[in-house]
Order: sequence, then structure tokens, then C-alpha cells
Amino acid sequence: MYAIDKSSGSLVWESLKGLGFSSSPYVSGDRLYISADDGNVYALDASSGAVLWSKSILPNSASATVADNKVYVGGGGTGFIYAFDATTGSEIWRFAVGSQGIDTSTPCVIGKDGEVYSLGDSGPRS
Repeated sequence: MYAIDKSSGSLVWESLKGLGFSSSPYVSGDRLYISADDGNVYALDASSGAVLWSKSILPNSASATVADNKVYVGGGGTGFIYAFDATTGSEIWRFAVGSQGIDTSTPCVIGKDGEVYSLGDSGPRS
């Protein structure tokens, strides 16, 4: 994971060296959240790249989404959608979506009503 200065194009920081990513990072305030191919969801300090917390949810996780100080992420082959406290990384809840799994190419979407939506391997889930 790299942070590049938008004016100069120079490297600001590098973090999680040696890991692969199949998800996109999500920036919320002073933090960046990303799922890595090692099976962890990471919270990084957006200014320094320092790892603030990580949680294991198995490889092939979807991109994270943040709302109301909660990080929402689908666990790929785990068949769960997770909610973590955005500050501490503590698990708030997990929801089983059944045998159809979670689509790992898309993030969860949080509706105005607070409902969490995710794509299952065979279509939308809520």
C-alpha cells in the first residue's frame, strides 16, 4: 500500500509491504481501511501508514465501507458480513448470509435507513 503526494508525485509512505490486495481502500477521516490477501482487514493511519488494528476474516474479502463509526466488510468465503468498531477494530456483529457466500468484488452499501446491503454470489442480499 502506497501513499503518493498529489502535488509532487513523491512517496509519502509505504505500508503492508509484501501483501496483495484484491479490494479497494476506503478512507474515512484520518484512517484508511483495506482487506488484504492475507485474510485480514486493516485500519491504517492515513498520514503515516501505521497499522492501527487488523482483524482476520479469511482471504478474498470485499472492499470495506464505513458508516456511523462502523467498518462493514463481506468475508468472501466465510459467508458472513462483519461490522467492526472503526476506532478499536472490535467486532460488533457478524451476519450469516448462508451458503451462497459474499461477492468479493463489491463493498457493502449502507442505506439511509441503516440497512446493510451486499452482493451474494448469486445476487443482492440485505
